[in-house]
Amino acid sequence: MFTNEKEYTINNFKFSNANKNIRADGNFTPIANWNGLFWDINYSSILSKLIVETGRLVEHYASDLFISWRSIEENLANPDYKGGKYLFGMREDGVDHNNFVIARFNNYGVYASQFGGIYRKLYMLEIKINENGDISMELGEAYAR
Repeated sequence: MFTNEKEYTINNFKFSNANKNIRADGNFTPIANWNGLFWDINYSSILSKLIVETGRLVEHYASDLFISWRSIEENLANPDYKGGKYLFGMREDGVDHNNFVIARFNNYGVYASQFGGIYRKLYMLEIKINENGDISMELGEAYAR
């Protein structure tokens, strides 16, 4: 087992190239919409990118993507949601979410990265909510520093 000197947290993950990121914007609605969400945002292009990349990179258990996405939708159904960061670690045998990605980095360090490591590609989704009730989502390739 690899001994890692660094303890990774979600804050160690950054966008690789923000110029290539996909962004969506929306706002808060005081009454839940038809699908039970209080945060009204069209994230279709973001989810489509994740689906395409999962299909291209993940050979087994690609449906793991939807397990992770479900937690995002549950947060959008919470009127008190404050935003957050979500990792999607795409490897041959599934899509890892925050806890698994961070654990792999803590156990294997840079050998977990997409640069010859466990992950074929690592994406991060950052959701920000401002005091005006506006919400933004940004998806891009990520790395740990």
